[in-house]
Amino acid sequence: MMKSIYILIGLLFSQFGCSGSKEAWDNARRTDTIYSYEQFLEEYPNSDFSNEARNILDKLYEKRAWDKARLGDNISSYEEFIILFPQSELKKTALERINEIKIDKFWEQTRKINTIDSYNDFLLLYPNSKYETIAKEKLNTLIEWKNWDEVLLKNSLKDFYNFISNYPQSKYVEIAKSKIKEIEEIKPLWEKVVKSNSVEKYREFLQKYPFSLYSDLAKSKIKEFEKLDWENAKNKNTISSYKSFIERHPTSYYREDAESKIVDLEVKKIFESEHGYLPPSTKTKTYTERRYSVMNIYNDTKYDMTLRYSGIESFKIIFKPKEKSAFEIVNGNYKVTASVNAINVIDYAGTEEIDGGDYSVTYYITHDISKNDDTKWHYVDESEVPSYPIKRRISSKFK
Repeated sequence: MMKSIYILIGLLFSQFGCSGSKEAWDNARRTDTIYSYEQFLEEYPNSDFSNEARNILDKLYEKRAWDKARLGDNISSYEEFIILFPQSELKKTALERINEIKIDKFWEQTRKINTIDSYNDFLLLYPNSKYETIAKEKLNTLIEWKNWDEVLLKNSLKDFYNFISNYPQSKYVEIAKSKIKEIEEIKPLWEKVVKSNSVEKYREFLQKYPFSLYSDLAKSKIKEFEKLDWENAKNKNTISSYKSFIERHPTSYYREDAESKIVDLEVKKIFESEHGYLPPSTKTKTYTERRYSVMNIYNDTKYDMTLRYSGIESFKIIFKPKEKSAFEIVNGNYKVTASVNAINVIDYAGTEEIDGGDYSVTYYITHDISKNDDTKWHYVDESEVPSYPIKRRISSKFK
């Protein structure tokens, strides 16, 4: 009887234990965390669910380690994972990622060094990497550049032709062609130009080959001729010498000075010859703060009229028949002349003190019958004349 009682109690305890572990297992599965499974195994190390709990924990431990390795994403984090889980299915992926990181690092170093040797070393170690194509492109570019540099140093027709043959798509091909042209065509012509040593030949050369190797030399030679001719023109100081200079050097830096000198000499010649008296014009407005004045001119004749001003700035300005125009002039004292392209009409000359303001003048011609049809031309001051269109402006430095 007592034996039966013990057996019954054992069965009751067994059923109670199974019921408790089952409930704990269900709770662990619902939570499904490392902590929940560890707690379950601590309480029920030998239950029917213990082996399954251990298997799940191993997978969770592996996942946790893998997530940590991915988060670090460096060689040491993946190596640590492999040490902890040498049999993991993720080991291959970890090794591949380690290799990728090594390639990336080596590639960055290669790019920084950026030499033929560095790219050769990279391709030797990692011939099939994702950087293979760009590494070969970089390598070929450096080799091409090195060869081009050597060709430039040799500067021979043979080497330029060989370069074009070897690198027909190179960005240096056009330069190589220009170098060939320089040697075959331009250099012989330049030698002839130097031998002739004339400004005309230098200009012809520069016009034909404005960007050649010898362009700067040609420009320098032209400047030498300009300076020499300018000094000669100044030493002669004649209208013809300055005109000759302008004709020979139409774009010269000294052209404006030459034109001013011509006006000065023309004015001087008119003053020294027979001429009519040209009184000062009348000011219509005053601007004390202005460094220049405005001359309003009406050419009330049927001829072209030329006004010349010689002074602080020297210039001439031509007015067509019946033209009404104005021009700016720097304040100062001037010798002024007026001429028309008409027979038997003498030039007029006078002085002008221009001191800031607006001036207006009308020029016209009369015929004096009582004096054998002697033709003369005159001008009239105008006290109120509207502003005419400006046909000449002074330099901004005077404003």
